[in-house]
Amino acid sequence: MKFCICFFGVIGISLKYTIESIKKNIFNILKERGIEYDVFIHNNRISHIGVPPLPPTYLRTNKKYPIDNLLYKKLNPKKYKETPQINFDKKYNWEMVFKNGDIHQNNFVSLRNAIREIHSIKKVTQLWKNEEEYDLYLYLRPDLLYINKLDIELILQNINKKNLLFTPAWDKHLGLNDRLYFGKYNTILKIANRIDMIPELIIKTNIAYNAERFMKQIVNKYKINTIDIQLKGLRVRANGIIQETGKQLHLS
Repeated sequence: MKFCICFFGVIGISLKYTIESIKKNIFNILKERGIEYDVFIHNNRISHIGVPPLPPTYLRTNKKYPIDNLLYKKLNPKKYKETPQINFDKKYNWEMVFKNGDIHQNNFVSLRNAIREIHSIKKVTQLWKNEEEYDLYLYLRPDLLYINKLDIELILQNINKKNLLFTPAWDKHLGLNDRLYFGKYNTILKIANRIDMIPELIIKTNIAYNAERFMKQIVNKYKINTIDIQLKGLRVRANGIIQETGKQLHLS
């Protein structure tokens, strides 16, 4: 059995803080069960990033942090590709999605990042499309601190079911959590190329873009079944602050 593991987005934001949790709770779990895997990565390349202010009880900072775009090597990918984020920004039709409103009310900052992310997801998918088919495809954000083990028993019990998406049981908000998910070839292709469905499911319906709701719309459109997984990750900012708790991480 062999899995395909895909990482996407700005890979170097906080990988130095999250890499050990990825190894411990995902890579090592697969190795323990004798499951091989290949890693594919697409990086939205930027030189630095600003960390937004957190709630009042947390550390506040607008400092810009440099991004180490070579950190991806810690994930030992079979294939790696990067796109300068500025190139994508120049080409994408932002007004198309802006006209439906800003659900986060932060001058479209979150919306831009969400669209950039699903662009990266489509790009990483193109890296494995011509490979021999894998038994399962895992899409994972590299900026998450994974705090528990991959649900390997649940996965193996359900891996042969068709048209099934493994999706987090937490933070579904208006639909389905889009930070990590797994599926077989035909299912994951529909999910991973969802940026192409924005005109039909977002623009024509005249609703503001919301990542979780959009995931649910895709699942509904293709009549994909879902099963909850408990693997959980906390978002880590470039300064080592965990978004959900405000805890400061330190490198050993």
